[in-house]
Amino acid sequence: MPLSEQDIQRYRHEGYLIPGYRLEPELLQQLQQTLDQLIRDNPGVRPEKLVSAHIEGMNDEGVKGSQRFLELAMHPPIVDMVEQLIGPDVILWGCHVFCKPAGEGYETPWHQDGHYWPIRPLATCTVWVALEPSTRDNGCLRVIPGSHRDHQLHPHLHEDRTDLTLTQRMADGTFDASQAADLELQPGPVSYTHL
Repeated sequence: MPLSEQDIQRYRHEGYLIPGYRLEPELLQQLQQTLDQLIRDNPGVRPEKLVSAHIEGMNDEGVKGSQRFLELAMHPPIVDMVEQLIGPDVILWGCHVFCKPAGEGYETPWHQDGHYWPIRPLATCTVWVALEPSTRDNGCLRVIPGSHRDHQLHPHLHEDRTDLTLTQRMADGTFDASQAADLELQPGPVSYTHL
């Protein structure tokens, strides 16, 4: 799907983009079924910790994954938009399924994705695909617009808590949460975030 020049500039300026693209209804339904199966296949893994779900069978993270998520990561319209945003030299670094069970889901602390990836320079793009509604009420993705522009990883602190999806959070004073944008999505759209 071709992005407009305005879309590309918005991504570069704000650090995120929700284009008008939606997964095809049949593909969305297949992925929703695959997600349900992934959760059933991994009863001993918290739904927020389904790491490397794109690797078929049991992976090094102890998750029994599905080829369907690798196919999603390589879906031509999604990859085409990534290439338009960061260029043609693209690799898949990983796939993480974030499921947040109602009323008991783990917290995801403020963080920079680039802190978890040994990729330099920080020319990365996270693609987030909504398979279920993601709203303010149920804990949608939140970003700080423009926080990527200095291309710096800010200090993160280790959290020794078992109720977090990630073990590190950004240090206090490194961002202003009051400036956050909520990326609310219904099933089907994708979002792209920088750093």
